Amino acid sequence: LDLRTRQGVFTYLIKKRNCYLSRIQDKIKRLQEKEAAVKIEIREYQAQLDLEIQATFEAEKLKDVPSQFRHIAKRT
Repeated sequence: LDLRTRQGVFTYLIKKRNCYLSRIQDKIKRLQEKEAAVKIEIREYQAQLDLEIQATFEAEKLKDVPSQFRHIAKRT
């Protein structure tokens, strides 16, 4: 590679650009993988939160029911 010639300079610049683009593509790929993992984690947390909210709602609903009738109230 001879940087004293026009062809050598162009070749050098093209190689540098390709290297830079490759690094950017790798970074984008890693970020997309992280994004997918975070989306899965958010869905799992949301599902757990929904279960906890439902359990709290059920507990609040049964709080006023006398204990001997709670097994009946749980079925409805």
